Amino acid sequence: MMDESIAVAGMTQRKSTQFNMRMDPELKAAAEKAAADERRSLAGLIERMLEEYCRQYGYLKPERRLGVAVELERRERKADKRRR
Repeated sequence: MMDESIAVAGMTQRKSTQFNMRMDPELKAAAEKAAADERRSLAGLIERMLEEYCRQYGYLKPERRLGVAVELERRERKADKRRR
């Protein structure tokens, strides 16, 4: 498979592909709220969650990113606040 990428502001990014899916309306509403809380689009939230899952279970190579642990801690704190 050929690696399709584009250069944006000196950085290389892969082209994205489209994926359509169906989901329960209640789940979609909850996911939209979660995405808004994270200041992401619904698609961005789903992509991020899917990426994290695939990395966790070895389907994608682990990626070392500065601040990932900080980001995860921030999410956990927000989730804890919402549960209260």
